[in-house]
Amino acid sequence: MQNRQKQWDSIASNYEHDSLQSTICIGGEATLNNYIHKMHVRALKRVINTLDSNHYYFDAACGTGRLLKEFKASFMQVIGVDFSRNMLTQASKEVIGGCFILGDISRIPLKNGVCDLSTCVITLKLISPIHNLLACVKELVRVTKRGGIIAIIENTARRHDERENRTLYTPDELIDVFSQSGSRCVYQRGVRIPWMVRTYKRIMRNLLKIIDSGQEDSRSADKIEETHKRWKRHPLFISVYQVCMRILLGFCFIVDSILAPRICEYFASEKIFVFKKEK
Repeated sequence: MQNRQKQWDSIASNYEHDSLQSTICIGGEATLNNYIHKMHVRALKRVINTLDSNHYYFDAACGTGRLLKEFKASFMQVIGVDFSRNMLTQASKEVIGGCFILGDISRIPLKNGVCDLSTCVITLKLISPIHNLLACVKELVRVTKRGGIIAIIENTARRHDERENRTLYTPDELIDVFSQSGSRCVYQRGVRIPWMVRTYKRIMRNLLKIIDSGQEDSRSADKIEETHKRWKRHPLFISVYQVCMRILLGFCFIVDSILAPRICEYFASEKIFVFKKEK
């Protein structure tokens, strides 16, 4: 736990501007992080539009508060909990008036039944085994008021990654855990197709290796800066490169936004699950 906290603390200041992402879209606004974030926001907006009341919004493992900032205008109060102090420091700068609490989502420091909407995005995969997941889900349900909504977004391709110590739960497993905690699944649908972005990132990494003369450490700060300086000496190349990258990102966005939720819903392993608290 402490090692993971230190890991998140160390990347908090640059979390939204990852060095690889910045290099992928050098000089551009359409970073990969922003692209993924917009897909999540769009999926959650549909949920917010169905709420009976918009008083309190809670985001578990809120990080730098991007979702809270996005939906602050829709709620009377937004609340974020994260176990990284540095992440919360960044969040408090971005979301003026938000309430940020240092804590663990397995023991959320909030009263029972206070939130109209609780969300948890791409976090449950870091919780294993499943009895630990159950403890966290019970806390999410506990802080949500009766009749309130819990929305989660997760990659649901079943496997366990020993190297990254994460488990991708199946939809049935997630629905079963939430039902044990007193909530009912209202609906689930595809958000995006992660393999599209993984392919994009793999292409970019290989391109960086070619540009950087085959050197492998293309993520170091010095190397990124050196690459930036070299590219700035070729403005025409940068312009063409930006156009190509935006076209590629646009293609990914079209496939994810149009095909994933509708035609290819069953192939979109990253899904949003919407639960309603009944007890």
